[in-house]
Amino acid sequence: MLAEEAGQQAVLPSTRCEEPMGAKVLDSHLITFHVAYRELVAGPDEVLAQLGLGRAQQRALFAIRREPGLSVGHLARRLGVTTQALHKTLAPLAASGLASVERCEADARTIRLTPAGIALEDRVTRIQHDVFARVTRRLGAKAMEEWTTTMRAIATEARQARGEARDDR
Repeated sequence: MLAEEAGQQAVLPSTRCEEPMGAKVLDSHLITFHVAYRELVAGPDEVLAQLGLGRAQQRALFAIRREPGLSVGHLARRLGVTTQALHKTLAPLAASGLASVERCEADARTIRLTPAGIALEDRVTRIQHDVFARVTRRLGAKAMEEWTTTMRAIATEARQARGEARDDR
């Protein structure tokens, strides 16, 4: 449990942050991010766990649903994983009848969701869509646009800090 949630003051590590805000403010942002993410994925995680699936499968279901017929290699790049790691993610989806992997003309493999896979993806994504819709109604579309800009900037800065230039909006 995070210290802030327990009503305790967090013990802050030293930081070399050269930004105008200090470690307490940065830690507060990180705690807020971690708590929000945990809560956002909790509902889908419960649904997926009932099927023996997890977060990696949800990410794959989400991407495949939006780009049917995606090649395995393209999906691996989109998710930022190796094709070997992707195979471990896709195997339970295929075994459960949620996705099918087919060979196409160029000896590449493409992935599609089955009707059961589409229904599952819709169910877990709807949980998160509902959260975003409620927040948008509460805070307004402008706040959500600013949040999206902030999240993209965080992703870009994190990639650049690792020396990567990839951008997969």
